Amino acid sequence: MPKDAGNKLGQARLLKLVNGVPRTIKETIGGTDKSDFFRVDLTSRSSFNLNLKGLSKNADLTLFNSLGSVLQRSLRSGKKPETIDATVDAGTYFVRVNARGAATSYQLAMGATAVTGTGGTGGTGGTGGTGGTGGTGGTGGTGGVVNTAPTIATNSPLTIGRGATGTIAGSILNTTDAQ
Repeated sequence: MPKDAGNKLGQARLLKLVNGVPRTIKETIGGTDKSDFFRVDLTSRSSFNLNLKGLSKNADLTLFNSLGSVLQRSLRSGKKPETIDATVDAGTYFVRVNARGAATSYQLAMGATAVTGTGGTGGTGGTGGTGGTGGTGGTGGTGGVVNTAPTIATNSPLTIGRGATGTIAGSILNTTDAQ
């Protein structure tokens, strides 16, 4: 029988992930057990993927950094699967599965794959004016991957006219960043 996940950040159940190998946890939340917290320690910059499915009632998914600050949330309504995809640096992260009402069983699939890349190119030195000295070249970038634009979608239709602005409520906004 699996060990129950902690109900608070400081009681989070430690999950060990192997690079590139997904892991699935089956649990139940609800009643007096409103939240399950899991802790993951990543040893390198990683593409970190979370998928909450198998819900019989509504539940939400949240990713926190080591200080307990929210990095990403998935707040879809009803029994819809919740997903978080993030590229994160090496460190400790916390995942919360939170019941939004009645009890529900769930499956939480998670995985981390190390991300590698090369440094950027240094800048070009400036040109000296009359009697002046050329500028210094810039510094190369740090290793990593080029971040692609995130995908933004809503859970309901959205129409905004050309030149107009609109506000999207957090409850209908879904974001995904493949990086």
